[in-house]
Amino acid sequence: MNKRLLLFFSVLLFSAQLGAVCTMTAKCTGGNWTSASTWTPSGCTGITIPTDNCIIIIPACATVTMDTNSTEYSNMEVYVYGTLDFDNGQKLNMCAGYIKVFTGGRLTGGTPGSKIDICGSTVWNGGTTTNGIVSFGGGTTLPVELIYFDTHACGTSVCAEWTTASEQNNNLFTLEKTRNGIDFESAGTLPGAGNSSSVLNYSLEDTNPYEGQSYYRLMQTDFNGDHSYSALSAVDVSAEAQFDFIVYPNPGNGNEILFNISAFPEGTLQIVVKDIAGKELFSQQIEAGGKKESVFSVFPPDRLSPGMYMITVTCGEKSYYRKLLVS
Repeated sequence: MNKRLLLFFSVLLFSAQLGAVCTMTAKCTGGNWTSASTWTPSGCTGITIPTDNCIIIIPACATVTMDTNSTEYSNMEVYVYGTLDFDNGQKLNMCAGYIKVFTGGRLTGGTPGSKIDICGSTVWNGGTTTNGIVSFGGGTTLPVELIYFDTHACGTSVCAEWTTASEQNNNLFTLEKTRNGIDFESAGTLPGAGNSSSVLNYSLEDTNPYEGQSYYRLMQTDFNGDHSYSALSAVDVSAEAQFDFIVYPNPGNGNEILFNISAFPEGTLQIVVKDIAGKELFSQQIEAGGKKESVFSVFPPDRLSPGMYMITVTCGEKSYYRKLLVS
């Protein structure tokens, strides 16, 4: 199955209180705010679209259209890494509420009658485009802001990578795995940063994964013992080494991207580089030669500016994703 359908790609936030908050993450295909097909819910019993007590995440790859003059949601937080686009005259109403637009994210569309209202006060009017970073309202400070989480087969192991934008009182990360989504066991731990407002990158390898398809999640533990979970990320591990790649150096210099590919297949590989907002910057095809391992370079037509980039390598009908930080 295409990994695009299996991973919550792009961008997740940990709930402030375990089991108390429903997180709705927009799929990369995007869609209408009021459509269940737009969202991937986590920790939401019987909830399929945004409602009260929800954290709403619009990742960089997604555009969500506000297609309703909403009721006044209670205790809603909205995090926009992609695009929140308003139909004419439609409104987002919250109390209490908070919305933050990150670098690469934007509010757009609509007319001046399109609004974001927080507790009766208009904080944004449509008819204009507002780019991040900007925030409105008073939100809860979440213990960990996770802007990237990926698990993938690396040979006969599973490699997990994640990136945090900020951490508060964060003691520990535990990578957990499951076959059935019910019974979990630890696949390893890493210490958290405590308190941080910088972008931090983490990686962990599970050298003893389940064979076949399984699922991974991150458990984040505060210093006081409180903990919360990410959504699940699926991975399929074969007993035989399978296609995999890494990009390096990471962070890179923006002039050259080196690829190390294992189980190099026959045929053509399609490489696409996008910025964090999901805009394609360039693409390149590589003719594969069926080698066990191969290293090659890709040179962007223009030097990549400092920031986060998403690298997609498509091999046959499957696509694989990695992040690249340029410093």
